[in-house]
Amino acid sequence: MEVTTYTARAGRSGDWWAISVPELPGVFTQTKRLDQVSSMAQEAIALFLDVPVRSVQVELSINVDPLVRADLKEVEDLRAQAEVAAANYATAMRALVGRLNPKYSMRDIAVLTGVSFQRVGQLLADQRVRAAGPARVAAFASKQKVSSKAKAKVKVR
Repeated sequence: MEVTTYTARAGRSGDWWAISVPELPGVFTQTKRLDQVSSMAQEAIALFLDVPVRSVQVELSINVDPLVRADLKEVEDLRAQAEVAAANYATAMRALVGRLNPKYSMRDIAVLTGVSFQRVGQLLADQRVRAAGPARVAAFASKQKVSSKAKAKVKVR
């Protein structure tokens, strides 16, 4: 089945999110919550075109106040910085725990680093997996929980 992507434009109208689809004049709908915009637009498009809902994909474009847009951009930038900092922190913690491990107990390392002894155990287990080689890392990664919820394509204008 062929899937077609449409743009759903959403903007506040009183207490509602008003939704239009520029590619299909005449397709309008609304919802109270932003998290429902994509599914409402998808259903409206499918109904308008008389096609199955699964054959419609929606790319969301949200129209917000310029001040809100600036705040969202700042938050996005800070989130990116936090992700880099978290990755650097994790790398530094793995290295430190690895150096402390032969000389100190997991509980001593926990007190020195300010994390729980369970986290120290996780870091040490992660190091053992990495030391075992790429095949073991891949097997370990495949057992980790991965969110099945795909992130929707969203543009903020």
